[in-house]
Amino acid sequence: MQENKLLGALMPSHPDIEPIIQAVREKYKLKVIYLDDDPIEEIILGDEIISFDEFRQDIRNRILEKIEILFPENFVKQYQSAEKACNADFQTELEKYPDEIKPAMEGFFEYVKISSQTVYQLLDTQIDSLTNMLYINLLLGEEADAPEEWFGKVGTMSAGGDEAVFAMAGEVTNLDLLFQQFRELHKKTFKRKQVKISNATVSTAYYLQLTRSKRDKDFILDEYIRRNKFSLPRDKNSARYLQTRNKYAQRLKKRLQRTKKILDVIMGDKK
Repeated sequence: MQENKLLGALMPSHPDIEPIIQAVREKYKLKVIYLDDDPIEEIILGDEIISFDEFRQDIRNRILEKIEILFPENFVKQYQSAEKACNADFQTELEKYPDEIKPAMEGFFEYVKISSQTVYQLLDTQIDSLTNMLYINLLLGEEADAPEEWFGKVGTMSAGGDEAVFAMAGEVTNLDLLFQQFRELHKKTFKRKQVKISNATVSTAYYLQLTRSKRDKDFILDEYIRRNKFSLPRDKNSARYLQTRNKYAQRLKKRLQRTKKILDVIMGDKK
């Protein structure tokens, strides 16, 4: 993608980023490194050698201190809210509710925590990406490509034991690429052919519901004939009447069987 190369090249000179780079250089007395220069192999603060992990963490901390300047307002609100939810003591909150609704609230809190963890990890990755860009620029003098996640993201999340595939897009997202990534991840996650539900399958759900409700078979068949406006011979005692009615019964039976199979696939009852 050309967008991430362009932003990556311009990022160190951004007016909100440049002060962080300058502050780090001054703190560790680092010289400006260009592409043809040897990379910085040792970081010293006073008389102490600083590890690269400590150096990276320092950059990250400075980014977090200016997060409200460096990232959009909506990003900051989601990030901070997700972080609080991840660290919230839901067990203490649960004790405030009566025993009869505790199971429902426990499920709700679990869903909130899992969802918040997914959002937090997704947004925190972007902070890590910016940290790595500045880290590389300071030590190697190179401009790293802006991460593709800045221009759209697909991923998976788990809630209640069920997997879900999600996609996030922004104003400059390459939608063709995002849709391709979404389809590939969906196929990889669920590992089975997508089920296409026809209008006939949807209409059969009514008769399946009647079947599960233990309604009389003749009543269900009468409903099937009535709703589809099928015609029957007038003489209910004739062989032709019974033959025609049986034909509709077999047709309904096949539709019910097919709908049950489709439902099994959708609900994951059969692999």
